[in-house]
Amino acid sequence: MTKRTLFAGFLLASFLFSCAEDIPQKNILENALSTTDPTIKRVMDSVSHYDLQIRYTRITRYKDSVSFKDYDFQTNQQAYFYPGNTVGLLTAVLSLEKLNELDKLDLHSRFYIEGDTIETTFANEITKILIHHDNEANDRLFEFLGQDRINNALRNKEIFPVRISHRLSPTNAFELTTKPIIAYLNDSTTTPLGPSINTPPLALNLPRTRRVNSHTEGDSSTEAPIDLSLHNYFPLEAQNQVLKRIFFPDNFPAHQQFNLSTEQYHFLRKAMQVQATTEKSPSVVEPLNFLSMQTKEADLNKIAVYHKSSHDYHTFTNYTYIKDSTNKVEFMLNATILDTKNHILNDSLTPHDTLKIPFLTQLALEVYTLEVNRNQ
Repeated sequence: MTKRTLFAGFLLASFLFSCAEDIPQKNILENALSTTDPTIKRVMDSVSHYDLQIRYTRITRYKDSVSFKDYDFQTNQQAYFYPGNTVGLLTAVLSLEKLNELDKLDLHSRFYIEGDTIETTFANEITKILIHHDNEANDRLFEFLGQDRINNALRNKEIFPVRISHRLSPTNAFELTTKPIIAYLNDSTTTPLGPSINTPPLALNLPRTRRVNSHTEGDSSTEAPIDLSLHNYFPLEAQNQVLKRIFFPDNFPAHQQFNLSTEQYHFLRKAMQVQATTEKSPSVVEPLNFLSMQTKEADLNKIAVYHKSSHDYHTFTNYTYIKDSTNKVEFMLNATILDTKNHILNDSLTPHDTLKIPFLTQLALEVYTLEVNRNQ
């Protein structure tokens, strides 16, 4: 082989290598969304119909350090979606913070809202928020906090953009003055916690806050304009920031962390954990239990899944943290999907969702499988 031939071969190899470098490589999220699985393909083939937003966070450990790498699909702070009960995680974690400021109250203290007949504990309400996505439980702790305290705390921790402006139940949702709380110091002694007067919310200047709402009663349906510009605003970026602080607080400076004890973090995480099951279909309470697609119950217990979700106005929103210690796979998946049907919202809950929940369940499984294969 002549020197000229060798040199030409070297130039050709260099050219091909440089071209290969110029071709963008798909990340795991893109690969997961490119699958031919019909559950994902039917959404991706008409993706503009579904207001889909996704943030996937790869978590990498090296010795004692943890690093995050975020990948986004159509994530857009300007593309408003109604967050529903996903804001309950904020109510839960900030209630724990406030309890730490009160000398004689703790997680297991009993209380009731003035004028309400239900007596409960802070632990009960937080559990109902995180396990059962209970709106009334969220609202009881909303009275304990008030929206100004919630918004100021998030701002001080540099969690943005986010704006909490109302309760989740329709009755007195936007009332600015919280109701007094009566808390028990012991079996017979109570202490009142006075109401707070909060700031009126400003309208969000986001185009997708103004839509049409379809309401069905019996055999008839009506449509009316709906303006969500004064409603809660909790986009995927902010949800992702909260999730990272709950599971990896040491990755943030002290002023950005939640002021929780080790025991409180453990309580919070345990309430968010999806229990392993061999059921073949996701349940309403645990819609992202992709572990149900596995076959051996022994394998299920090796993987931890934590999540919070909401299904309101036909919008399904979920944030999930998945950890498989055996295969050294960890990631977070934040997503929202809405079947807009010509951009018309619907306030009825579909009992057996055949598109949104299966799509996100399969997406979690696709990402998990790709991550496991990447590590092998």
